[in-house]
Amino acid sequence: MPGKQEIASSSGNQWGLSETSKTVLKAAAVGTVGGVAVATAGPALLGFGSAGIAAGSQAAAMMSSAATANGGGVAAGGLVSTLQSIGVVGLSAAGMAAGTVVGAISCGTVAKIREKVFRPKPQSKL
Repeated sequence: MPGKQEIASSSGNQWGLSETSKTVLKAAAVGTVGGVAVATAGPALLGFGSAGIAAGSQAAAMMSSAATANGGGVAAGGLVSTLQSIGVVGLSAAGMAAGTVVGAISCGTVAKIREKVFRPKPQSKL
């Protein structure tokens, strides 16, 4: 009877992971990097910068909507003020950690769903 090491090495998979597990792990790794990149660059791309909110940007539209909804002011601790804070001073270590976790979980989950829903089912032999 071959040992577990022989079985794993014959399939080219030294840890015995299924194809779905490998896909989910790869997606989670991409999400880890992507989560930090989006959390860091996202506010700037929307128009939240170190000099303030760029005129005519998505950030300006968000600020206008928030001000209209709050009777003329933008609520402290809200989405617009948080994104502007990130645009001015950057992302804290806790923010980077959160971006990493959210990116890994979301990409891993999407990959798992994709594998379960869209992977072709093996056809039975008649």
